Amino acid sequence: MERIFKKYGKILLAVDKFKGSLTSYEAETAIEEGILEAAGNGEKGIGGFHAVPQIIKIPIADGGDGSMDAVSAVWGVSCRRVGCSVTGPSGEAVETEYLLSGGSAFIEMAKVCGLVMVPGHERNPLNTTTFGLGEVILHALRKGARHIFVSIGGSATNDCGAGMMQALGYEFMDIEGNVLDSPVFGRDLVRIKRILPPGKFPAGADITVICDVTNPLLGSSGATMVYGRQKGAGDAELVLLEAGMENFAATAVGTLNGTEADPDFPGAGAAGGVGFAMKYFAGATLLKGEEFFVKLTGIEALIADAALVVGGEGSIDDQSFYGKIVSWLYRLCRKYDKPLMLFCGVNKSGFSAQDCRIFALNDIEKDTSRCISQAYPLLRKRARMAFSDNEP
Repeated sequence: MERIFKKYGKILLAVDKFKGSLTSYEAETAIEEGILEAAGNGEKGIGGFHAVPQIIKIPIADGGDGSMDAVSAVWGVSCRRVGCSVTGPSGEAVETEYLLSGGSAFIEMAKVCGLVMVPGHERNPLNTTTFGLGEVILHALRKGARHIFVSIGGSATNDCGAGMMQALGYEFMDIEGNVLDSPVFGRDLVRIKRILPPGKFPAGADITVICDVTNPLLGSSGATMVYGRQKGAGDAELVLLEAGMENFAATAVGTLNGTEADPDFPGAGAAGGVGFAMKYFAGATLLKGEEFFVKLTGIEALIADAALVVGGEGSIDDQSFYGKIVSWLYRLCRKYDKPLMLFCGVNKSGFSAQDCRIFALNDIEKDTSRCISQAYPLLRKRARMAFSDNEP
């Protein structure tokens, strides 16, 4: 292991956010400062610095919180942030923003109807809506966007995208033929018996949805049963939400724009069913976060050219090596025979490999609350230790 990390030249930092503590950029800056402190002190451990290392930072994300910042860093001066007032996840008015660059727009769903926007004690997907997401899409279209990217991770919703569809002009009728008020919430799905398309659907837009979730819409591995609890649903709410999903899917099944609706396709259950609605009602293409961000950042070529790759995220567990950013980095590092260092708040993975080392904040600070509130200085210190003789 020491042989692999004996000497560094060019170091690539591709670190995901530490959720609730640091953005991707902040985490990378803290690690960079720690590396430079170790180099400036002349400390020689696994770094073995003989000169100030060349450090390259590339903000990274996976389609959830922080995706807009990562895209903004790559699009650079060619893009601007456009603000707008829309309907928030609980039905209230909120201020949000999206990126606009020429004819392309990037929307982060977590900034429109994200889980972080709902206080913990108020979280209940029966009472959340995606209406605002549709409003932002319309806003971007009016600003001239013709290719719209929507990252759909981190949502607070489980309304099958019905709220979004309403904002885009669809109407829903109950069993008595009454049009449902807008916005609709997760609790309203069970009432929908007929879907009326808009007289004129927004035209001229090519929508790409970015996510890594492959869940179907319904069942034990579907949107409600897998993600409902983390959005605030208890046992009773899960039953009601699943019944609403089943009813909505049954109503939608048939021919929509000439396409047979399939609630079982991979990704249909993403963001509480938004994947399903995006494909069949907005004509969107679903794209894996890995594919989008690897192409956007050119990270594969950067890894091939680096001597060492540094990644990480707030919590590393066994799932981190199956589909998350950590797994992308590890696979690409193996392809180009590059060593990988990972930093995190806590390491729950039990992962061990000769060519990969994991450094956690709770190695040096056992108080979890301090690891969160003091993440920046602790991460800087942990990086300095990792690149010096002070590594325990």
